[in-house]
Amino acid sequence: MIVFITFIVACPIGMLIGMFLTEMNKNSVALPILQALSGGTFIYLVCCQLLIQEFHQVKVYQRSLAFAKFFFFVIGASIVLILIAVSPDP
Repeated sequence: MIVFITFIVACPIGMLIGMFLTEMNKNSVALPILQALSGGTFIYLVCCQLLIQEFHQVKVYQRSLAFAKFFFFVIGASIVLILIAVSPDP
């Protein structure tokens, strides 16, 4: 419960800090560093926590469900990669 409350409080504070850094200095290196850290956090959570938990110890009768989960994961990741590839550079 403490981690959950900390996350709830940290999200708005992080947004305010990011907005302040953006307005303070447009050519700052701090914003890309913060974005890389936040993106890395999401990648870590997905790869090291969520996916392992979803596919660990799949029982025989759940193999088709596990295949469907993996299939939709690949479809979702492909959509994100395509959107990144076709998006215009800022």
